[in-house]
Amino acid sequence: MQDGAGARDKPVLPVVLLSGDSTLAHAGEIYAEARRPNQRSSSPARPTCSPFGMRIAVIGPSGSGKTWLSSQLAENLGLRHIEIDALNHGPNWEPCGPDELREQVAAATNGDGWVSDGTYHQMIGELVFERAETVAWLDLPIRRVMWRLVRRTHLRKKQGTELWHGNREGPWRESIRYLIWPSFKRGFENRRRLPALFARHPHLSVHRLRSDEAVRSFAEALQAVRATR
Repeated sequence: MQDGAGARDKPVLPVVLLSGDSTLAHAGEIYAEARRPNQRSSSPARPTCSPFGMRIAVIGPSGSGKTWLSSQLAENLGLRHIEIDALNHGPNWEPCGPDELREQVAAATNGDGWVSDGTYHQMIGELVFERAETVAWLDLPIRRVMWRLVRRTHLRKKQGTELWHGNREGPWRESIRYLIWPSFKRGFENRRRLPALFARHPHLSVHRLRSDEAVRSFAEALQAVRATR
């Protein structure tokens, strides 16, 4: 992912909390763009009646808990669960290609009432961010993410877990090259690059979740807001 031109001229406020909302304060952080007066945004603003919208993107490196959180939100809130990994990986781990994947993701995110497991923005651009209202950024400690990812990979290999389209985890050498090492790098890259990306989409409510407690609080707060709609 490349930062947009002029990203340095768009400062990002590190924390913007809605006054009087202690539940939201415990859920994480909301990034907001500080734009100059009359400066136009690259994506249209979408008015919402609460800090949470029901077009949700969950983002984070492999092993951070994206699938768990997105599936829980989908089940508890009655939303469509969009697992982009399943759309991308065909039999024998063959990817469908960026053009086809973008078409599939565009169709899946059409309308309201969905939660996306990942965004694949490095492959298909910022389509999911353009359509989402809320982003849950899983920014857990890298060491914890790596431990969980290695443990998950070990269990999948041991149990022969079938993933998408009959695929299973390959040899450890492949897992390290294509899964574990990229996840390690992605955790640090997200911290450097995502704030500038979010600044290009000021309509988003972005919740940076740095702990398991923050993730649970976010899910509970979102469910509470849903109940009032």
